[in-house]
Amino acid sequence: MSAQEWLGRVAKVLGDQDFSTLRSVTPEGLTLEPLYPVPPEAASRAVRAQPDRPFAIVQRIDDPLPDSAARQAAEDLQGGADILTLCLEGSDGAHGFGVRTGDMAAVLRGIDLDRQRLRIEPAPGAVPEMLEGLAAHLSAARLPAALSTISIAADPARLSTAEMGALLASGLPGTLVTASGCPHHDRGADGALELAAVLSSAVAGLRAMDAAGLSPEAARERLALELSADADLFLTISKFRAARLLWADIALAIGMDAEPVELWAQTSFRMQARKDAATNMLRNALAGFGSAIGGADRLTILPHTLALGLPDAFARRIARNQSVILIEESHVCAVADPAAGAGAFEAMTAQLADRAWSLFQDIEAEGGIRAMVSDGRWAERLAQAHAQRQAQIAAGAKAILGVTLYPDASERGAPLARPREPGTDPLMALRDAAPFEEQDPV
Repeated sequence: MSAQEWLGRVAKVLGDQDFSTLRSVTPEGLTLEPLYPVPPEAASRAVRAQPDRPFAIVQRIDDPLPDSAARQAAEDLQGGADILTLCLEGSDGAHGFGVRTGDMAAVLRGIDLDRQRLRIEPAPGAVPEMLEGLAAHLSAARLPAALSTISIAADPARLSTAEMGALLASGLPGTLVTASGCPHHDRGADGALELAAVLSSAVAGLRAMDAAGLSPEAARERLALELSADADLFLTISKFRAARLLWADIALAIGMDAEPVELWAQTSFRMQARKDAATNMLRNALAGFGSAIGGADRLTILPHTLALGLPDAFARRIARNQSVILIEESHVCAVADPAAGAGAFEAMTAQLADRAWSLFQDIEAEGGIRAMVSDGRWAERLAQAHAQRQAQIAAGAKAILGVTLYPDASERGAPLARPREPGTDPLMALRDAAPFEEQDPV
């Protein structure tokens, strides 16, 4: 059937209604068509940095008690984790918990850092303290300071010149800074705003390393990108594919070869609900699947009870196993960029990349993400996006399973290693379900 024949049949069904009623617009401003033609050309974009290998399974170590954190690490490694992320107290990834910097040595004592990959996420402003603690542990363990298994996930948009200098002087040969979209996502950013923030953060890191004398290629080896993945499957796939396109544009602009940058994925904390927390497993499955199809190199699935408190061993095991199932049973990494050539994904990827690039240029014109964060302009942008999303949920245009849709009045909560203490909610994280969780089921 030709496109014209299809349009003719649609017109008969619509009657007096206009064809435009079949279109919809996302919060990012993307226009979704009811049907897409096959693109004339489709180049594979969502290719992992190591396309012959599946994504690495990442588990977070976040228990404030050193012995418990060490036990988390041991169980995760036995359960199939490839990389451990040590979330230090005050870091964005700690989500209100986290290991104290002074307890790093006690937590790392049982980990063979000669072979085991470790990523450390410091709190903003705490990089020198973190490096000092790491150096002391490596020295006491008689390990070389330049271990290739260790990477640092410092936020380049919040690093001082002195902190960047300390990172580069540490001798660590791996990633030192990560331009992460997760904090922006958790504060309300839509997909385009998140991508734009990541680009501006990445450029801030590249500029700082250029000022320190690194070549563009050497700087790329010290930089990683990270995006959130949520239950909007089409958007998640398109967002990760768009990130590859946008990185290629950045590389072209600064005269760097277009080798893929390491791309991390973390399932959304914003999408987690406290009510009927088991439904978070469904959301995590969609998010993990979408990021894997989109070409993520590393995947962190947050335990489904994290919004309630510190997850127990069962919730952590479920998170690990969801990644294992994606690789070993679903074989999501067996094909490079499965979405290539699909009209909907190609169109969404292109639209999202264009929108994000335009927003990125706006951010840079206003002084960059660091300046916008420091004077509150960025918080205003995120608040607007958050308010728009909340209005859609309140109007029923978006539903949250277990909260606004099919709430379980008999739900009894979920087991935890430790409930959240008052005042330990993640700073500024705005969960979608929060305003609706105290309402009576309808």
